[in-house]
Amino acid sequence: MAARGLSYLVNPFILTPILLALVLRYFGAPASEIYRVTGIALVWYTVLPLLYLFYLVRKRYAHSVDVPVRQNRVRPLLGGLLSSLIGLAMIAAILNTARTLVLALLSLYIFHALLLLGITRKKKISLHLFSLSGFNAVLLGLQIYTWPYPSTAFNLHTWWLLSLLLIPFLMWARVHLRVHTPSEVLLGFILGQLLPLTELYLLHLLL
Repeated sequence: MAARGLSYLVNPFILTPILLALVLRYFGAPASEIYRVTGIALVWYTVLPLLYLFYLVRKRYAHSVDVPVRQNRVRPLLGGLLSSLIGLAMIAAILNTARTLVLALLSLYIFHALLLLGITRKKKISLHLFSLSGFNAVLLGLQIYTWPYPSTAFNLHTWWLLSLLLIPFLMWARVHLRVHTPSEVLLGFILGQLLPLTELYLLHLLL
């Protein structure tokens, strides 16, 4: 029960709106902008992809919302990719605060989805661990690199530490539920850390 609950709580589709809200708050965005951007993200990065996943389960294209069979993961990934493209376009139309950085992060989200599609065709990887680890890495990267316009009134350290503490528990949960092997959750964790930190470093050099 605990493993299942944790898997639902730290779902890959749920983390993106939370991360966007934290990043915008960190850069001093007004509350109205945070609400609008987060609302769009909730629809296009969370609700619609989850509804599509439930549809796939109902039509028996997937055995469960965990999608344990590697070959069955392509459709949910494609659905999430399409939805995120629309979400990116809508957010770009209204975003002002830290515009270049936030849009770059959302573009990298699409790049990661394409990368995961390629990996999934050959090897199974924990999307839960990739997403939570990436969430954690972005928060760390924003604190490591000195960006030109952060708001010092909001500290990301608590959120970074909380997500870091959740990682080993999520690893246990995914293995305990027999959705993944230890090597699959470890691969998700490593990629989730390395990719965002490398990308944020390169963005820091460019921006």
